[in-house]
Amino acid sequence: MSLDPITAQLNRLIEGLCFPSETDMPWQVVVWPATSGAEITDAALRRYLAQPDDAPIGRSSLGDFAAQVNRRCRGYGAAGEASAQQHQQLFQYLEAQLSAVRVLRVGQVTVEVLVLGCTEIGEMVGVRTQSVET
Repeated sequence: MSLDPITAQLNRLIEGLCFPSETDMPWQVVVWPATSGAEITDAALRRYLAQPDDAPIGRSSLGDFAAQVNRRCRGYGAAGEASAQQHQQLFQYLEAQLSAVRVLRVGQVTVEVLVLGCTEIGEMVGVRTQSVET
């Protein structure tokens, strides 16, 4: 599948969806500027996110991240249940449409969160948000 239908569907899936943290920031669709699925280096990631050279970088699987988001959402009653379900649909779509999906977390306190994967033709696409963690 080409990039345009994927980004269009991602935009539909994130409409009105916020990441559960102290500030509940919205998700954004992101297309990684590298070509052909090039590996994301720590330096390139920090530069892309305008983070300092020593900003900590964490990596996790989509499954672990989805479980964390689900736990966070479930603490907010009916609205949290709806958010958990919408996040689940987003993560399932990413996993179904992309290969090598990964979660990257950059920074401290204000953490940039990216969930990226590769299309069948090697383009990297996904979603991005911020999490405030004090």
